[in-house]
Amino acid sequence: MLQVLSLFLSGNLASVMCRRGLTAGALAIVMLAAPVMTSAQVSRVGSTAFPKPPDGGTRRFSAVAYDGANNAYLVAWGVINLGLRFVSAGGVPLGEPAALNTDGVARQAGAVRVACGAEINACLVTWVEELPTRVVGRLVRNSGGAVQFLTDRFPISQTGVPKHTESAPGVAYSSGSREFLVTWAEYSSPGGPDVKGQRVSTAGVPIGDQIPVGATGYWEGLPSATYNSALDEFFVTYYFEPGQDAVGATRVKAGTGAIVANTTLYTGPFEKYPEVVYNSVENQYLAVSWSANWILHGQRVDGSGNAFGAVLPLATGGGDGIGVGYNPVSNSYLAVYLRPDSDEVWGAVITSAGATVNQFQVTSSGTRLATQPQVAGSKAAPQWLVVGAEQFRRVMSQLVQNGGAASPPSPPPPAPGPAPVACSMTFSKASESFGPNGGG
Repeated sequence: MLQVLSLFLSGNLASVMCRRGLTAGALAIVMLAAPVMTSAQVSRVGSTAFPKPPDGGTRRFSAVAYDGANNAYLVAWGVINLGLRFVSAGGVPLGEPAALNTDGVARQAGAVRVACGAEINACLVTWVEELPTRVVGRLVRNSGGAVQFLTDRFPISQTGVPKHTESAPGVAYSSGSREFLVTWAEYSSPGGPDVKGQRVSTAGVPIGDQIPVGATGYWEGLPSATYNSALDEFFVTYYFEPGQDAVGATRVKAGTGAIVANTTLYTGPFEKYPEVVYNSVENQYLAVSWSANWILHGQRVDGSGNAFGAVLPLATGGGDGIGVGYNPVSNSYLAVYLRPDSDEVWGAVITSAGATVNQFQVTSSGTRLATQPQVAGSKAAPQWLVVGAEQFRRVMSQLVQNGGAASPPSPPPPAPGPAPVACSMTFSKASESFGPNGGG
């Protein structure tokens, strides 16, 4: 199937029109670079569901968060006409899809992300708008499975500075300080976008000044945020370009917004779309990125933000957006991504020690094009909910369980075709927006 990928090459943006699929030789190279997988230990629970059926609109930037107050998940989606819906702990969509931006004004709403706070029984949905250029949010609650809006849309950043609309916001909730941190990319300095942040109260009010999370002369964007409950601080990763691809990180103190430290976690010739998640059992993080030759890279990071150990080749995958979620019940991670030889979402279970124990097909939807997967782990069971856009027209979800009775086994990946990958490429400055199928 045809797909447009947006890649950074030497400071430029390359829009690449390709067919998913590799020659036998190219696929063999990719597979040799991947870790050896053990027998299946993870299974799909039930069938792939569709929280957002097709309605004629474009669907991108799926997002998901675990709602601990109600033992459910909140799924949201873009673009233009944004929406959201709760999904049960058993993976069943609840109620009906709810429209998120409901004032009837065409604001070119784009990338969306969500985070939930069990202590406050509320979730913050945040997204980027272009007309006017700003970052906004809305608080919601699970009311018997239906979406209950606690606030109208409120501004988080509306300084007039253009936002990088293909960088989905990052958002995390602090249980210690009972506030959210929202991060985004904007063109506030020469050299490309910077990553900024804003604390938001549980009433939907911005707190304090904006935070320069990643603000240098380099190109910085694609933020991902998580929360460290041991230190009551946020941890934000982002992509930047100090001469080569790099994954940067910033520690932000909850309650004050003070920057504790900035660091570079790892670098390489090709490290795109970084994501990060916190391990609450061992007080450490796992950062992942899409690397060269369709390899998913990972880096373990201690609770103080210091990378330790080697960069890990976790799985054969990457592509148009990746995601990673942590499950404290199983003390393991699930990374989700795309593969060059399949149109479904794939996943890899990773131990807290950074070992990949399973690589498997997550969704079974008959899709012709899965994009931009995301994942959230339950805190009540060894399960995750995986979401993704399907052919840019609907949103799919799949519950995954670590251990227990298995659903029917995943089919093997399709055999690679005999023809080489056919691509055409155009370039623009990296500071311009992504192509029509940018990551996130």
